[in-house]
Amino acid sequence: MGTILLTGCGNSGSSKKDNSFEKTSDTTEKIEEITVENTTDTTGESEKPEADVPTTESTPFSDSIDIETGEKSSSTTFFAMDDVIGLTVYGEDSENLLKESADLIDRLDGVFSTERPDSEVYYLNNNGNAACSDELIEVIKMSQELSHETDGAFNIALYPLSDAWGFFSKNYRVPDDTEISELLLQTNPDNAEVLELPAREWSNAVSSGYADDEESGELLFGVRFKENGMKIDLGAIAIGYIADEVNELLTSKDENALTGAMISLATAIKIMQA
Repeated sequence: MGTILLTGCGNSGSSKKDNSFEKTSDTTEKIEEITVENTTDTTGESEKPEADVPTTESTPFSDSIDIETGEKSSSTTFFAMDDVIGLTVYGEDSENLLKESADLIDRLDGVFSTERPDSEVYYLNNNGNAACSDELIEVIKMSQELSHETDGAFNIALYPLSDAWGFFSKNYRVPDDTEISELLLQTNPDNAEVLELPAREWSNAVSSGYADDEESGELLFGVRFKENGMKIDLGAIAIGYIADEVNELLTSKDENALTGAMISLATAIKIMQA
């Protein structure tokens, strides 16, 4: 298999191959174009819509995106994880593999996105209690470990502070010291408590398909926030996790079906040689 280029904000820590990083700006024009098309002006909005229960779409996401095909190559760009994603796949089966990769990214976007109303993180942030997928549990645990290893420099629980500055609503302002002190109480990542509880203890267990009925005693893993007002933003670690998952998907394919690929997730390139 040829070289696979994965661009992203970093590695989630699960990659088993050596890698190096360098800056790139190859997709600048497409990023500007798609960002304009997918950005909604939220100026003046006072609150977000109510969180929807995560659902599974019946139509594959890849059917909704434009794909450019060439001789043994396929490429596309689309918006996910609050950023522009670029995919290019080379090989005999490039179009099908590109679609598989896009569908995987969209599925994981439906787990980790803070802004997508049908995502698991969105639901958790707006309810403080939810049964969760294995992927979300894994990344939250990884994030907490990384926070300990960096003495808190990496922190997925800074959402309330970022929101106070207006980074999500785009209504930028500078909070006063009193507000900052109060919000800091909501930013301990260890207060995202991973628990295994009966299905009836989780607010979304039935509506999200984790349990058959409200009285189910089946044990399910989920997350409960121990501090009111707490919210999480998995950000770069989710991007790294998605990059690793796409890489694992593509490198598992037959070398005749896939000869190379480039997955652009942000501003750094991870180069892998199969």
